[in-house]
Amino acid sequence: MLAEKEKAEKKRMAEARALGEQAKAKRVEQEAAEARRLEEQELEAEKARKAARELALQQLNSVQTTIDTGDAQRDLMKQYEEEFNDTYSAGASPSSDFGF
Repeated sequence: MLAEKEKAEKKRMAEARALGEQAKAKRVEQEAAEARRLEEQELEAEKARKAARELALQQLNSVQTTIDTGDAQRDLMKQYEEEFNDTYSAGASPSSDFGF
């Protein structure tokens, strides 16, 4: 009976060890899967950052300065100069203001 008891105890210990090893292997596998998932997320985030940067650079480089020197602007400046001369100079020459 003692031999049977020891045999059953050894069997339980072996089963417990096997369960422990299975649990450890499962935990290691889960940790590895989590590490892979995090690495993939980091790579995707890096790709998204690079794509956003490239897009921003393309948009920045595609901006062109343009100056509209059309007839409307010329007419506006001519009108402004005429009004400025009429309002501030009142048609008098500077020499007449000082008695020359």
